[in-house]
Amino acid sequence: MKKSTLALLLLTITFAGCSKKAVQNAQSDMLMQVITDGTWYVFNYTEAGVDITANFANYVFKFNTNNTVDGSLNGAVTSGTWSSSISSQTIVANFPSAGAPLSKLNGTWLIKDSYLDYVKAELTVSGVLKQLHLKKRP
Repeated sequence: MKKSTLALLLLTITFAGCSKKAVQNAQSDMLMQVITDGTWYVFNYTEAGVDITANFANYVFKFNTNNTVDGSLNGAVTSGTWSSSISSQTIVANFPSAGAPLSKLNGTWLIKDSYLDYVKAELTVSGVLKQLHLKKRP
């Protein structure tokens, strides 16, 4: 009797784990679709409370399904990488060869708010709070 109870418990845990994993996969797939469909721009960027959004004027970002991202400014493209985690609510960006302002996007950003057409995130580096608000272009 104890063996069948243990087996049932293990089976239940296994199926519960699969269901959770399936839900996480579906959420990841949906997130990937939202991020990679269309282009984005920096709507607002502050660093230590100072608004430096103008530094990103005319930049357009295209996130690709292979976890690369292209930052374009007047036809010049700078490539980087990106990844996301639903469980930790983060987005990681890295433009390894870029100078400012794109290098200011490097790091692990904590998502504070998001919807299908915007993301608000924060990152603290050496005690300096950076706040980023990306919007999807219409």
